[in-house]
Amino acid sequence: MLDLTGISEFAVDGAAFALSALMVGIYYLWLQSKVRSDPTYTIHRVNELARTLWVASVMRNPAKDVMAVQTLRNFVMGASLMASTATLLIIGTLTLSGQADNIARNVTVR
Repeated sequence: MLDLTGISEFAVDGAAFALSALMVGIYYLWLQSKVRSDPTYTIHRVNELARTLWVASVMRNPAKDVMAVQTLRNFVMGASLMASTATLLIIGTLTLSGQADNIARNVTVR
C-alpha cells in the first residue's frame, strides 16, 4: 500500500492532474499519428470528407441552391436545439445537486 501521509492533499491532486494531462497528451499524439497514416480513421474526418463532396456537388448544380440553404439552416437549428437542451440539463442537474439534502430529507421513510 502506498503511504501518502507526508504529502499534502494538493500535491496528490496536482500529481493526479499532471498524470491525467500526460495521458490525454499521449492519446492525442497517438491519434495524430494514426490519422496521418489513415485519414478516414476518425468519424470527424469522414464527416469532413462527406461535407466537402456535398458542397462540391451543390456548387456544380445551381438548381440545388435552395436545398443547400435549407440544409445549412437545419444544421444551425439542430445545433441550437442541442446547445439549449444541454444548458437546461446542466442547470437542472446543478439545481438538484444543490438541493440534495432537502430532497433526501423529504424522501426518507418515516
